[in-house]
Amino acid sequence: MIPFLRHAPLAVFLAAILLGGCGSGEEKRRAEAAADDSTRQAILPALEGSVLLDSVRADVNGDGVEELIVTSRIDEEAEDALLLDRFDRIDIYRQAAEGYRRLFLDVIDYGVSVECRDVTGDHVPDILVRLDAGGNNPIAAQGLHVYGLNAKGNMTLLFYSQSGAPVLRDLDGDGSMEILVSDQFWGMMAHSDVIGFTREVYAYDGEAYVFANDAFASWFDPIVAARKKDYEQARRAPDSEEGRLMLYTRAAEYLVWNLARGGVHRLNAVWRAEQPFLRQKLSEEQFGDLEGFVDDINEMEVKPAEQRIS
Repeated sequence: MIPFLRHAPLAVFLAAILLGGCGSGEEKRRAEAAADDSTRQAILPALEGSVLLDSVRADVNGDGVEELIVTSRIDEEAEDALLLDRFDRIDIYRQAAEGYRRLFLDVIDYGVSVECRDVTGDHVPDILVRLDAGGNNPIAAQGLHVYGLNAKGNMTLLFYSQSGAPVLRDLDGDGSMEILVSDQFWGMMAHSDVIGFTREVYAYDGEAYVFANDAFASWFDPIVAARKKDYEQARRAPDSEEGRLMLYTRAAEYLVWNLARGGVHRLNAVWRAEQPFLRQKLSEEQFGDLEGFVDDINEMEVKPAEQRIS
């Protein structure tokens, strides 16, 4: 059986999009048949072997006519019940004289929702696709796709992150939303005390969202200053097991926010300055954990350069 026909309510909805204001009787029946045919021609070839999950309409290319945005998943028996309401593909159709014709498509992992609103500041709605792979850790599981028009007026993928629980905020008040991606430092503390921080800020440059932490130093600076104050207070605490744990935690917070603020060079500068004191005050395991974190960050920084050279 054709997957499209197994979802009669959605099929009726899609056909109704094209009906508009039709007459009655035989003329109406002919219009319904034509609308149904054009809808099937537009959608079924793209979704063969898939199950339609949802659709929304919005003018996402700025031509004054609403596009049809359809989400679907491969029509296979999902071993994980969670996947039954996730979609793995998005298709965007424009309305033409002969019916809906595909404007854009992309493959998606664990899609859960679609929202259309302007985030780039060009007064044309963009498409926000939320991702969620499940589990109890949103920073590890939740991601985001953003689709919209680039400077040439072409529909494209403007931003992608599989994780990091991205949020949109206009940090500089220019009308274009920035995207903040989070990360976590797990270290040796209990899971309830894991350190979350904004690892990356992305800004729209007219073509796509690009990494822009340096451009938003003034946003990071008050946060780093607060973490430094907490760390310096922990340095003055009495030498005890509880005091060492607090010092370890505050040092980790100070390190990760400096990494976000100024990258690996700033992280290394802070680590070099604090390393002698921390080696003396922390337990061997605590110090080794922080040192291992810094080493891992430096190793990740080197590998991309090596790959580019090769």
